[in-house]
Amino acid sequence: MSSNPTYDFKVPLQETDHAGVMFFGHLFSHTHDAYARLMESMGFPLHQVIEAGKYHIPIAHAEADYLAPMRHGQSVQVMIDIERLGSSSFTLKYEFSSDDGLCALASTRHVVIDPGTAGPVPIPDNLRRELLARDNQ
Repeated sequence: MSSNPTYDFKVPLQETDHAGVMFFGHLFSHTHDAYARLMESMGFPLHQVIEAGKYHIPIAHAEADYLAPMRHGQSVQVMIDIERLGSSSFTLKYEFSSDDGLCALASTRHVVIDPGTAGPVPIPDNLRRELLARDNQ
């Protein structure tokens, strides 16, 4: 993985099921928090991107593989990297780890769209430069 910022969290009680394991859907809340941290570190805080209204960057696809349970109170570190950079989309990959090892792998594909037409548009040059600079492939 890369030198991109990490996102650390402790599994909160409200995100666990009756067995004390993080409910699978909450994984994507944490991928989104890691994505927001990455965007901010590149100079694109999401609230400013949204307020500017020049383009939107919705998620078009998300997937995850769960490798080990994440339990209430467990410290988890999320590492994020650029997996693919296309003309109007980019895919991010996430590794969720704890002291016990790798817990989950996830990916999200984001598409840059025109807010008026909801159609794809090229990734803005300044964002593309930042994504390329963070791509450690």
